[in-house]
Amino acid sequence: MLRTRQGGAARYLRAPISMPDSIRQLFKTSAAAPMLCLSQGHLQRLKDSQGGPLIEGEHWFSGPTPKSPIRWEVAAIQELLSRRGQLRRQAEQLIKELV
Repeated sequence: MLRTRQGGAARYLRAPISMPDSIRQLFKTSAAAPMLCLSQGHLQRLKDSQGGPLIEGEHWFSGPTPKSPIRWEVAAIQELLSRRGQLRRQAEQLIKELV
């Protein structure tokens, strides 16, 4: 922050704040599960800590306390699940061609 004087009054000039291209939108489990057409339990089982493909810090975020709700990035999860489904369908097609 720069301070300048013009006509006896002090004015502060602020450096422009850079904004990210997109702001991450996170949802609680109760909102994220229906958006993904999954049950809350199934969504929880998809976490990497439960052996699933969803990575903490990328797809889900824990809160500052143990009682804080988990927040989910629905767009990233949809993309991952879609990509996994596409790979599964391609694998099934290759198996059919080989048999």
